[in-house]
Amino acid sequence: MRIKGRSDFLAGSAFVLAGLLAAWRSWRYGVLPIEQPGPGFVPLMLGLMLAAMGGLLVFVAMTVEREDGGRLKPLAWRPVLGLVAGLVGFALSMPLGLIFAVPWLVGCVSWAQGPVRWLDTLVLAAVLTPLTAWLLIQVLAWPVRLGLF
Repeated sequence: MRIKGRSDFLAGSAFVLAGLLAAWRSWRYGVLPIEQPGPGFVPLMLGLMLAAMGGLLVFVAMTVEREDGGRLKPLAWRPVLGLVAGLVGFALSMPLGLIFAVPWLVGCVSWAQGPVRWLDTLVLAAVLTPLTAWLLIQVLAWPVRLGLF
């Protein structure tokens, strides 16, 4: 059989590999008996579902003809760098508090999307910072810092 959608084939293969790896690694946490499943049951099922969806994507890539031939497009570096910088900066700025970490994450993700609309970004950061603080401190009872003091 000929691969008709190369990008779908590669993505599906990666999903199958990741799903089978997750299922294999979760088995050692204890899965059985089915009446009282162990802590590895949910990761096993999620890994198997990911592998099954990847297998379906590989099947589609082998059978369905695409207009563009399923060619791989060049990697868009701006979203990748923005997301990585946002997550790393969030993790590194958490000791300073949520007042610094959340706006940093919002700013980086806003930059990653393309032209930054500063007013929208500032409003979103102003709304998400107290909402995140309320969620983490009041709802989840996590001991996080709000700011430097």
